[in-house]
Amino acid sequence: MSNYPDDALVRFYLDGPRVMDLARSEIDAADRDEFDKLGTLDWLASGLSVTSQGVRFDLNVHGKAGPALKDAIPTKSFGSALTHEVPRDALAYFAFHGAKGMLTGLEDNPLFSEDVSELHRYAGVFKSVESLLQGENAVYVRPAGARKIPEVTFVAEPAAGTNGAATLDRLIKRYRTQLELPAQPKSSRVAGLPSHTIDFGDYKVHYANVGNRLVITNLAAGFRALKGNPPSLADSKDFQDSVDSSGMPDKTQGFVYVNIKGGVDYAQRLANTKIPGEIKRNLRPLRSVVEYAASQPSELQVTFFLHIK
Repeated sequence: MSNYPDDALVRFYLDGPRVMDLARSEIDAADRDEFDKLGTLDWLASGLSVTSQGVRFDLNVHGKAGPALKDAIPTKSFGSALTHEVPRDALAYFAFHGAKGMLTGLEDNPLFSEDVSELHRYAGVFKSVESLLQGENAVYVRPAGARKIPEVTFVAEPAAGTNGAATLDRLIKRYRTQLELPAQPKSSRVAGLPSHTIDFGDYKVHYANVGNRLVITNLAAGFRALKGNPPSLADSKDFQDSVDSSGMPDKTQGFVYVNIKGGVDYAQRLANTKIPGEIKRNLRPLRSVVEYAASQPSELQVTFFLHIK
């Protein structure tokens, strides 16, 4: 509790062993073995505080994952490299890192024991999708000029030696019916890149390899931006101010960034109408939102920060 400031608006503590004992006493004896596989909870603590820079909420969980959770989300801490490649004008950005076994490990996870046979049916799918996501991955949204639909781009770092576009192409063609796609992908050339395009009528989705990454986007501008060398998100003052104010460490399990000010301005431009003065005054101090997860041995911290200026 001493990690939270003395002037915090709220501080909360939960005694893990007592709660686990209470929960165990309330479940059927036949289910207790499965419950025990979840692991142990030592404590949970949280705090809500306000500073001159914004509003911060922290949640810290300390314990040990059991067999049912040990490999359920085997992501690892990483320092983001993609923020130095993604365009500076991204309004929303979500980053995470894959790991070997993050999907294929579900086949033998006790948490899914009743459905193992179903999981094994899709073992090939898990293996292929997992190979596409083993490095740093991100999805982001940015303005698209006068278009009504913004650019939405997903960037993945496949495992070494994996051709991301070719692997995705095989998956889509094989499972097109299950995915309810209107048509098979067609070979095309978008922004000078050999790519594949799926036509949904009102919009199209393109995917291609850009360097060693697989890129999926709804607009050709998504390819062009990553092919060139534009000012990056890491160079954005709004992004850096938000990250610094939130206290986000250099390495996280993943993070989300939303540029509230830029998003409001863009929404107003798309709607071609002005936001009422009173609402605009209330929104003006809101700059951005940062949420991240960071881990230490036996402890996970999740932080939400609303940047106000």
